[in-house]
Amino acid sequence: MSWRPIVLIALTLLVASRSIWLAATRLQERLPLRVDARSVGDMPTLFEPSFAAFGKILEPQAKVGYVSTNDNMSDIRWKLLAQYALVPRVVSHDSQQQLLIGNFSDNASMNAFLRGKPAKILAVVGPGLALIQNLSVTQTSPGVPLE
Repeated sequence: MSWRPIVLIALTLLVASRSIWLAATRLQERLPLRVDARSVGDMPTLFEPSFAAFGKILEPQAKVGYVSTNDNMSDIRWKLLAQYALVPRVVSHDSQQQLLIGNFSDNASMNAFLRGKPAKILAVVGPGLALIQNLSVTQTSPGVPLE
């Protein structure tokens, strides 16, 4: 077996890896060191302002449930984003709390979901976002601002 093809392959790989390294170094120099979260549009940063009104209504020690028309894994992501936005309040993924955060695609979906249920809307804070009182739960949770 001749050594020339092996040397040729080794030199080709060496030149290619050097070119890739130089291109990566140039790209890294052009990228900013810090990226503003709002310019990227990460979910917690975009989601937080819509839940700020709940933070003004609820006491810090409040425990609330979370309801939505979606009953799948994406709904859990929205519930976790609600928990993130409302810290230190506790948001549980059930409807057996005295207060509920309702997160629906719009007000019509919210009204259709609540129709026939023992519940009362306490505050609408945005399109499809409401603080709901569950009238079937009688015990008072901490930090509940009821009328």
